Amino acid sequence: MKKENSNKIVLEVKSLKKYFPIEKGFWKKITGYIKAVDNLNFYIRDMLDGP
Repeated sequence: MKKENSNKIVLEVKSLKKYFPIEKGFWKKITGYIKAVDNLNFYIRDMLDGP
């Protein structure tokens, strides 16, 4: 008998943001940010057959 994959979501991320500060001068004053990721959504489903 063939097993059906459940395709259950095992990880879901909504509105992920990652910014890096721009630092200037000797005292490392933050003058702005570089947006590496802004408002990223994704999910990972379980695709493996278990025992």
